[in-house]
Amino acid sequence: MSVVLCLNTAFAKADLALSVNNKNDYISIDSNSKSSENVLPCIEKMLSQKNLKPTDLDFIGVVVGPGSFTGLRIGVAIVKGFVCVKERIKIVEINSLDLMAKTFLNKFKNKINQKNFYCVLNALSGRFFIAKYDCFGNCLENAKLVNELPNSSVFVGLEIENLDFVDFSIQLTSETLFEVCCEKIKNNTFTNLEDLKPLYLRLSQAEENLCS
Repeated sequence: MSVVLCLNTAFAKADLALSVNNKNDYISIDSNSKSSENVLPCIEKMLSQKNLKPTDLDFIGVVVGPGSFTGLRIGVAIVKGFVCVKERIKIVEINSLDLMAKTFLNKFKNKINQKNFYCVLNALSGRFFIAKYDCFGNCLENAKLVNELPNSSVFVGLEIENLDFVDFSIQLTSETLFEVCCEKIKNNTFTNLEDLKPLYLRLSQAEENLCS
């Protein structure tokens, strides 16, 4: 039996996916809910409905960022807790911009005419998290924090952020989260517990205030 759990707590809406022998369940937690209070009970309920325990997990995928500071900490902490219970669980790190690129290509690939594109997240204070991809979804430039966006580019953003310069708006789903996780499992792209940490790319607002 193969059991895969995926979670994305990087944004206001949390996405979860559980696969047991290729039978999949997908859940999105309402954006008005608090991830810190609802994600873990929801995972426990999903497992319980399949008569499973955390020790039955074989793989666990988690979005490590960039995204919400609190949300990323919650997701990573949940994964570390599960892996501490069963060390043999294999961990899959998922970059939120890579997840955006996959979501975009699944929906709009025939509309970009073989062009490269950037996935963009609002990092606040006039800054953005960006990563560059080719038309096949291969990452050409890793995620970074920028003050200015590249000129004459195709930009992909999240619907919930409503950025006015975005050419294509997307909504992340549990299904695509699971798809990206499975691709990494197939390619044996795993990380160690010691190396698992949120991808922040910038200081928190409180830390920046202290440094200013």
